[in-house]
Amino acid sequence: MMLRNLDLICKLEILSSMPPMDRLKMNIGFLVFCTLAALVLHAQDDVPFMPADQFESKIDMVFKKRESADHSTYTFSDGTQPKKTTNAPIAFLIINFKLLRANGEVKVKVINGRSERVSRISVANPMKLEIGFIEDVRNGSEGAERVLLFLNDEKKPIRKVVFKIAEDGSYFVNGEKRGKF
Repeated sequence: MMLRNLDLICKLEILSSMPPMDRLKMNIGFLVFCTLAALVLHAQDDVPFMPADQFESKIDMVFKKRESADHSTYTFSDGTQPKKTTNAPIAFLIINFKLLRANGEVKVKVINGRSERVSRISVANPMKLEIGFIEDVRNGSEGAERVLLFLNDEKKPIRKVVFKIAEDGSYFVNGEKRGKF
C-alpha cells in the first residue's frame, strides 16, 4: 500500500526530480504532522468539565442601543446585511463568572463558539463575558457559545466551563440546562 502511494507521488512532475529518500522523509514528516495535529485536537476534547460547586455564574441583562455603523464602508464576508440600528434599547446578555475554588488553575483562555481566542486572563479576578444582543444570539449570527478553558502553570488545559445558548433560547452550562430566554 505504501509503495502504491509512493508511486503515485513519484508521478507528479514536481516531485519526480526529488531523490527517493527525500520523498520518503517528506511522507514521514507529513504523517508525523497529522498525528500531532490529531493528538492536539483530541486533547482539547478530553478536558473535563469543572464541577458546578467550584464556580458561580450569573446572568446579567442590560439594555443598550446598538451602535450605528456606516453601511457604505464594509460588507460582511458571509453575505449577510449589517445589523439595523434603532434608537430603542435592546437586551444585551452578559455572564458574570467567578471562580470559587482554584485547584491549580492559573489562567483562563476564553474561546467563542467559532474557536477563536477571545482573551487570556488570570483566574483571580471575576470575569464579565459579553455574549451579545439576545436577538443576535438566538438567531445564531453571533457567538452563542463561550468556553472557559482553565490552564495550569505549564499552560496545559485542565478544566473547562461551557456556556451555550441554543437556537430555541435555552441556556446551558456544561451541558446542563439552566433556563431559557
